[in-house]
Amino acid sequence: MSYLGGIVLRMRAERLLRLLLQLQTRGRSTVAELAATLDVSHRTVQRDLDALSLAGVPVYSTRGRGGGWSLLPDYRSRLTGLTPSEVMSVFVGATAHVLADLGLDASADQAVLKLIATLPDTSRRDAEYARQRLLIDHAGWDDSRGSVTSFRPRWLDLCRQAVWAERTLHITYADGTTPFPIAPLGLVAKTRTWYLIAARPAGHLRTYRLSRLTAATLTDQAFVRPPDFDLATYWHQSQQALKASRPTY
Repeated sequence: MSYLGGIVLRMRAERLLRLLLQLQTRGRSTVAELAATLDVSHRTVQRDLDALSLAGVPVYSTRGRGGGWSLLPDYRSRLTGLTPSEVMSVFVGATAHVLADLGLDASADQAVLKLIATLPDTSRRDAEYARQRLLIDHAGWDDSRGSVTSFRPRWLDLCRQAVWAERTLHITYADGTTPFPIAPLGLVAKTRTWYLIAARPAGHLRTYRLSRLTAATLTDQAFVRPPDFDLATYWHQSQQALKASRPTY
């Protein structure tokens, strides 16, 4: 799936979740009311309602005056109608400093905890993995280094597998050095440029641009993930350090 496709999937998963919670909290609602709340077209709401129904969520419509769409009485969602990939896409990390600027960071953290609490045990791990291992930085670079590329990084799937399974990678970087081992800790997408955050054998953290990898091999060697590592914090601090290191004129 392309990066853009992943963003679309995440947006739709978020909209499905909002639609489900809207029906659960407000009760019967018309398509027009749902469309206004979600800021989408009537046709999009209808497609999303059909998607919820196909996923096993008991939504039904009532015709006539006072009619609309409802959930079965006493139904309370535990988000079992969402697939694992949809669950993960909802909980993929976003840059926390944007919410902090608005004073919403604490509220966002609390909301995530509440949503995770509603997940079944089988999906809770996927949500936690998504929060800890994937980050989307919506801010663009202020120079040409972050220009949008027209291709998907060749090693993205392999790196994601290594991050998820906590297995060591042997990589060769663009400078032509011999392959060396790294412990992959997380993936960051900034605009459409992907970066791998990894620890070297000595424990030093490094950031690798996936488009500059010339080779990558997944090993069977597991590693212990640092318990105090936070992907969003590391990324924000590394960006601040990068800006501070640039010469000013």
